[in-house]
Amino acid sequence: MVTRLLYKSKAAFPPYSVVDVDILRQAAPQNSENSISGFLVRSGWDYLQILEGPEPHIRSLAARIREDKRHFGFHEILQDETTERSFVDWSMGYLDLSGGKSWLTKTLPDLTCDSSDDIKQTTLIELKRTALEQERRL
Repeated sequence: MVTRLLYKSKAAFPPYSVVDVDILRQAAPQNSENSISGFLVRSGWDYLQILEGPEPHIRSLAARIREDKRHFGFHEILQDETTERSFVDWSMGYLDLSGGKSWLTKTLPDLTCDSSDDIKQTTLIELKRTALEQERRL
């Protein structure tokens, strides 16, 4: 089983900031070392990230992310167990959707842990679709 964590937070720096590059540079090797995969989306001042991996590593990483000063307002949307990773090829995928009009950018501001299971599952599907589109572009 793989633990899956979906969270959102608010960026402490404006879109297109070099801070996002720093996050990616730090996270990719650490995630790979700890068998964590995932994808980070930014839309304006909002972050949405899915993380997948061994439960102790996900729990430890979530604690570090909560304390990271590059963002604030960490809100866990979903944590569950799954048999299959959705982002197996991404130790740290990233896409900035700021200014876009996708389903994710429209839904993200209102997404909470109290959102319906349908909205949460659609969010996971849209994240995976977005990651696959990004992979095709690379």
